[in-house]
Amino acid sequence: MPPSMFVTFVAVALLALLAVASAECDGLECDAEDAHMVQVFGRKLNSKRLGSCRAEDQVRWPCGTPVVSSFALQVVNNDTSSSNCAADNVATISALNIDTGDYASICQLPEGICVNACGIDPTSNLAFCVSRPGDLNLLRIDCDFTGKLAELQARSDAGTLSSFTPVAGDVCFYGLVANTMQGAFDASGNFWFLRSTGRVYQITDATIGMLSGAANPTVPPSPPIQGAVAGQEFLISAVNVGNVADIVAITSDFEGTSQEYLVGCFRDSTPNRAKVWVQQVSGVTNPTNPPLPIELSITNADPSGSSGATWSFQNRIFCAYNNVDQGVYEPLLATAFDIDIAPEGDRRHGFVEVARRISESVETRSNDGMNCINALAPFPPFPSTTTSTTALGAGEGDPHIHTLDGRHYLLLSQGSFSFWRYSGVDAELQSKKAPVDFEVFAHYSGHSSYTKGLLLVDRSGASSAKASHQIMELTAEDCRWRAKTRDGSWQLVDKPALLALGEDGDEMTAFNVARSKGQKMHVEFLMKSGAESFKNIGTLYATCKPYHHINMKMAMFSQDNVHLVKGQLGPHGNKTGRGYRNDRLPAASLLETMGQELSMDQDFLTKKDWTELGGSASANAYLKQVDEEGVALLQSCSKEAAGAARATCSKFLGSPPGPQESLTGRAATLRETFEDCVFDVCAGGGEAAAELAAEIMNAF
Repeated sequence: MPPSMFVTFVAVALLALLAVASAECDGLECDAEDAHMVQVFGRKLNSKRLGSCRAEDQVRWPCGTPVVSSFALQVVNNDTSSSNCAADNVATISALNIDTGDYASICQLPEGICVNACGIDPTSNLAFCVSRPGDLNLLRIDCDFTGKLAELQARSDAGTLSSFTPVAGDVCFYGLVANTMQGAFDASGNFWFLRSTGRVYQITDATIGMLSGAANPTVPPSPPIQGAVAGQEFLISAVNVGNVADIVAITSDFEGTSQEYLVGCFRDSTPNRAKVWVQQVSGVTNPTNPPLPIELSITNADPSGSSGATWSFQNRIFCAYNNVDQGVYEPLLATAFDIDIAPEGDRRHGFVEVARRISESVETRSNDGMNCINALAPFPPFPSTTTSTTALGAGEGDPHIHTLDGRHYLLLSQGSFSFWRYSGVDAELQSKKAPVDFEVFAHYSGHSSYTKGLLLVDRSGASSAKASHQIMELTAEDCRWRAKTRDGSWQLVDKPALLALGEDGDEMTAFNVARSKGQKMHVEFLMKSGAESFKNIGTLYATCKPYHHINMKMAMFSQDNVHLVKGQLGPHGNKTGRGYRNDRLPAASLLETMGQELSMDQDFLTKKDWTELGGSASANAYLKQVDEEGVALLQSCSKEAAGAARATCSKFLGSPPGPQESLTGRAATLRETFEDCVFDVCAGGGEAAAELAAEIMNAF
């Protein structure tokens, strides 16, 4: 967050220093503010830091460690006075608790050092900031968590991270940069930062690799980093940055082709409106004539104040607003619309939707965000709408199957079915590869075919059918997740956990059991993809009522992966072959099923019982108990019963959109879910069916 810059000069010695600085700032766009920033005084350095600036002593941020790598971090200066860096200032690195909105300090920097424009280089996992206001150096931050990672993970899972004793951090100075308060690393390890004059700088990964850390800051007349190495400076000039306080660098195709962008959230004063600033920085051939920045007005929320901390996890953007009770919002660039094609002036305009991820957060000032950009986000996944970059499939109620390519039908069969299977790609970690093979089985029981059991199997890397698999299961008997251990026993999973068969740091795939605020636990399907951190393939949400049934949906995070999916949720298309339902019931049956398309889905019915698939003996016994003999039956529904069912569904889902409205997104999902709910209540599901329908629709 930009600090206040009202400074009183009272010393003749400082005036002399200013004169020297003004004469030596040719690459730095020097002004009075820059000149003042070359002062170095009042710093109380950590004594052990002085020997830590050798390359062999640098400390990498634990971006390959589960849980810790997903921390949303804020670097906060505790002195918010006008000079913004008193001699006793203590800057801390704090992790966000997404359940409470509080920040817990995990690393404390030496006294007298203020920082901003922070980021973690994904190619080296080294953390950097720009020090201010005394020296304006690129600054490496070392936080050594050796022997502390297990405690960090445990306290984060337990919600007690505030009781962690912060480690003592050290710093090393890498050289002068222009005055900035907004900076971020891209996926290639290049450091981008903005100037208040509207210029965009890049310090390349190659340049950073040539630099050496020093115990003391560099001051003018030394040349700035971005001009010190020939050919390493990249400059975009004269772009309008508005009131952007922090930025991230992402790759997105929201304009039709994949480009690299800098993104930040801010509040415009004219008009008084929350916006998202987007600047394309890839493919720029003429730095003096770059693509115009885009200002996207937020349409479905209006957060107030400045967004002093912005994070990017796997190209998802999160903006934390500084004002109390404003929380964290995720701009959904895929929803951007009405962007100017031929604008007038120095910027383009458009509109975008956001998703609120945390309803409350503590107020912070003089802050900046940073994180491991390749790690999984700690925030809930995308909202339950299908966009150009996400895909959603579900099975709910009787059950109603919603495939990833938009088909919707009613299953009328009993048994264990392949609900979702993802394979055909390799997980990668350095030179090691392993074929990915995730599968979710659903067991449908009774004449109404309600879902009574889920079985999650990870066969990734298995060389034979007898190889060890990671397995989880859930049944409607008690609605509690269980996982199979290495010795073959089963244990309850009643809190967030990362479940994998590899050793620490060697896992290629995993189930990540997580919980969002106000939500039941969900399961993320993870794989390594070249980097040390995991990539999320998709997330399974399940709502369950004991002795009733289970509703579930699978959210995938890239349409590009949908073609790899098999099973009931996989693309069915319009051609014959595996996955095409050629076993639909006669069209006349539709008159009796309130317009629902029916299917037996024999292609996806397994011939094995639950234990042969990998499930527990106790779950197998329960499923046999609730199975019913004979063919599936549908209970007829009179007009009066249908009216009562609509009233029951309205109680939990609210009133649906009118039948004449042309809808997309959440409104379309609500209408479809509502009609499914009416069908299920009419078919004998009762109020429990409506309650579960509402829970699964609102799960995120």
